Amino acid sequence: MTPAALILAAGRSRRMGRPKPVLPLAGRTLLEWVLEPYRRLGAAPRVVVLGAGDRAAGAEAARLGAEVLVNREPGSEMFDSLRIGLRRLASEADPVLVQPADVPLAGLASIRSLWEGWRGSGAAAAIPTWKGRGGHPVLLGPAAVLEILDGPADRTLRDVLASDRLEVLRVPVEWEGIRRDCDRPEDLACLEELDGRMPDEH
Repeated sequence: MTPAALILAAGRSRRMGRPKPVLPLAGRTLLEWVLEPYRRLGAAPRVVVLGAGDRAAGAEAARLGAEVLVNREPGSEMFDSLRIGLRRLASEADPVLVQPADVPLAGLASIRSLWEGWRGSGAAAAIPTWKGRGGHPVLLGPAAVLEILDGPADRTLRDVLASDRLEVLRVPVEWEGIRRDCDRPEDLACLEELDGRMPDEH
């Protein structure tokens, strides 16, 4: 069994001022930083949900071997992009690892720890934690996928994971990159500093 990977990259990047997926970070785009660990893990398929008209990000996703889906509602929330991606993947037997494109340094070791911690647990979903605080990616098993697709659309992923209907496993990892996102231009400098401290196995 291998997981699928779903990357959410349809945000309008208002605070950043330019599309995040193709922003440069230490010689790579953010999208490449996000997708590379999943390629190394063997996750398949690897799906990226983009906003309509984001041609540069679409070309980058294709270059990186990912399948591209489009969220055509520019004002929609991330949960809408999540549902678009999960509809594509719902027929897959494997669970889905979900990660926003603006959390680029989660790293292979953390993703692998999450995946291996969840397997055989019986939990509907799993999240990685660093110093007790949750981060990304989020692992959704079949029950969690069905809950998202069959339930109300006016929720967030956090709402779903907080529901008493699902057992959510918390998996401690050793790398703070699971919690570090990129919302503003100054965040890129912080991420470059974090990359300089990234353990080799990540």
